[in-house]
Amino acid sequence: MNRDNIFIASQFITMATDVICGMKVKESTDLKSEFQGKTFYFCSSHCKADFDKNPFKYSR
Repeated sequence: MNRDNIFIASQFITMATDVICGMKVKESTDLKSEFQGKTFYFCSSHCKADFDKNPFKYSR
């Protein structure tokens, strides 16, 4: 999981990379899954569903 800190309007927003499509997403999203002690963040319910079907494939 990749993270970036972005400074927007006098605040830092921590961003993560959706492991399915590569899109940057805010870590404050409700679209996330826990797997093997790590949190994975998603841009859409479709990407989250793909991950949840086979987390081993995407959690390398």
